[in-house]
Amino acid sequence: MKIDSIDIVSSLIKDRESRQVELKETTGQLDRGMESLCAFLNCEGGTVLFGVSDSGKIIGQAVSDGTKRIIADAIARLEPAASVQISYIPIPGTDKKVIAVHVEDARLDRPFMYKGRP
Repeated sequence: MKIDSIDIVSSLIKDRESRQVELKETTGQLDRGMESLCAFLNCEGGTVLFGVSDSGKIIGQAVSDGTKRIIADAIARLEPAASVQISYIPIPGTDKKVIAVHVEDARLDRPFMYKGRP
């Protein structure tokens, strides 16, 4: 699934969190988000959205090279290595973005672990 517009983000969050969508306000919650991503890998796939509140409000966050680096480092802690799609979706009228981290169903490679835990 390619997540490349704010309209797609809006459609993903219309029902808030689910078995395939996790919402996080910022990458300050990166470890929790990666734990959810790992769970998605062990189930049917899914998307973690950073920059969206639990209530489903799109708030965005600033994205720097450092932000991209910490996300890449976190993804590298998934075992075995997984195919992860990362999108940085600009929020119109602001300098903030929603970060979408998506994985498809990877049942043939299960179980996945993050930081040594499934």
